[in-house]
Amino acid sequence: PLPGDTNYLVSARAYHFEDYIYADRLYNPTDGPDSNGVFIATGDGATFPLGYTDEWSGVVKLSNHSWANSKISYQAIWNNREGRGTNYAFRYLPDALSYQYSYSISHGLDWTQTLGEATFLDISMRQNIYNYEDNLYEDPYDPRYDAAPQLNNSGTNGDFYYQGVQTNHYIQDTDTFIFKGSVVSQVNTENQVKTGLEFSLPKVTFGSDMYFTYPENTLVRHIDEPPDYPAPATHYPVMGAAYIQDQLERKDIILRFGARVDYFDAQGTVPSDPANPANAIDGAPTSYPQDTTTKVTVSPRLGVAYPIEDKAAIHFAYGHFTQFPSIGTIYANSDYDILANLQAGSVNYGLMGNPDVKPETTVQYEIGYKQIMNPQLGWDLTLYYKDVRDLLGTEFVSTYTGAEYARLTNTDFGSITGMTISIDYRQIGPL
Repeated sequence: PLPGDTNYLVSARAYHFEDYIYADRLYNPTDGPDSNGVFIATGDGATFPLGYTDEWSGVVKLSNHSWANSKISYQAIWNNREGRGTNYAFRYLPDALSYQYSYSISHGLDWTQTLGEATFLDISMRQNIYNYEDNLYEDPYDPRYDAAPQLNNSGTNGDFYYQGVQTNHYIQDTDTFIFKGSVVSQVNTENQVKTGLEFSLPKVTFGSDMYFTYPENTLVRHIDEPPDYPAPATHYPVMGAAYIQDQLERKDIILRFGARVDYFDAQGTVPSDPANPANAIDGAPTSYPQDTTTKVTVSPRLGVAYPIEDKAAIHFAYGHFTQFPSIGTIYANSDYDILANLQAGSVNYGLMGNPDVKPETTVQYEIGYKQIMNPQLGWDLTLYYKDVRDLLGTEFVSTYTGAEYARLTNTDFGSITGMTISIDYRQIGPL
């Protein structure tokens, strides 16, 4: 406790991990042949874990009860991480392997207000910040990039890298404001109503801020040279949801029903004609960047529990559930201008992103039976079935020139049938 009806909580955690695969520094990034063509290895032979993680995290929370029927709190959760992923091909050239850095903080205010004997209001305003980098040297103009030759594992040295460095220079920055509000009211002795909404405005930037190529074995840097070397792209999707639920409790039945509405606007573009993705095919119909459509889904849900005397009950549930793909998934590699030079049999440009994909949906049916055997022992058997639609998959799109490229889309589906059984024993001696 602190003065003024205020409480605080402070917690911190340090974490260190070393991978079981060890590196032997037999080579340095600048190693290469001498004037006689003989390869010279200058590594010192030091041995240490190839991959590792160093992480700090913590939470700070302040809660105040000064005002009648109110509680206000501020909470901040942070995480700072540095590490290097294990890549077995770099076991003899560990100094060429890039590092990953991330920093995140989620902080904001929560306010709970009692509106009466049976009603209370919760409001939350929060900001989530996440920064991520993947590089070997933070400065893309670091001279050590120039001093090293192109990354190499060819020749007779073996199936490992022995000269050069990784040149990935990837960044991701996310800044999201989230607002949540909910009201819970015990309307009468039998009905409890819950309703709420959530609204979030993310700003997401990710991509490579520098590209390195080696024409004629000479390092060349590229910054914001679309379509082949685009700058990191920034996206501003809009997401929201609202729900309402009523829970009816009587001696002979417990009934819970409601619905949830989800809203998602990627605020992106996709080619109007996927067969001419970059509008670069002569004689083909014109293709232009077309705005993505707004996605709105309604998910009804129903749950029923029917007691049988005082020792058993049957329960049934039916519900629709919606999951939007992660923003990083749908926007990754979604600049179709890079396909301007796409020709039949040409280079593979990887899986193209698609900000216009639909959400994945699941319809779930569930029925169960629970029974008390004695005051200490009870069991529950539940059968369920899930019908899953619009799962993310890959489609291959043919262009007017006969070339193909892969694009993210909703192509897959599935069904899940299962059973769960649980046994609860309240007390066995002192346990």
